[in-house]
Amino acid sequence: LNSLIFPFQDLKERILEFIAVGNLTGGVSGKIILLVGPPGTGKTSVGDAIFFSFFVFVVEVIQLFFFFFFFFF
Repeated sequence: LNSLIFPFQDLKERILEFIAVGNLTGGVSGKIILLVGPPGTGKTSVGDAIFFSFFVFVVEVIQLFFFFFFFFF
């Protein structure tokens, strides 16, 4: 996430804070992140960066699962 949305330091901190609170409480319970602003301010880029970060994490977890599953069984 840091390399994908480098200039938005305040936004990165807020997103990480949102994720950390969700992790501590056991979930975000239906809350969403709303990005509001005029055209051309990077809302789509930030959304893409968040999606890509989670997608890479999920793919790595799945690969790790299959590695251990096939290695031990």
